[in-house]
Amino acid sequence: MNAWAKAALGEVAVIERIAVQPGEIQSGQDYVGLESIDRDGVIAPVKINAGELASTKFSFSDEHILYGKLRPYLRKIACPEFAGICSTDILPIRPGPSS
Repeated sequence: MNAWAKAALGEVAVIERIAVQPGEIQSGQDYVGLESIDRDGVIAPVKINAGELASTKFSFSDEHILYGKLRPYLRKIACPEFAGICSTDILPIRPGPSS
């Protein structure tokens, strides 16, 4: 039986909070909010228009895992196959080489 090795998150991944200010958001970008991720990890991004979002967001790529930090029991976790921006209620986690 294989046992999982235990490690601190910081040893195997990095939470990348790369801020995107509202004025930097371009029309046609994919946006992921908590409502865009279902319990099975399926993402339904929304195409946004410049000026549509009024607060800072985080940037992510297809190398990240998106983890919804509010109400973790809702299981808002997904692996995007695209780059975009997300709500700051979602943490973009980049797995490291040893993960």
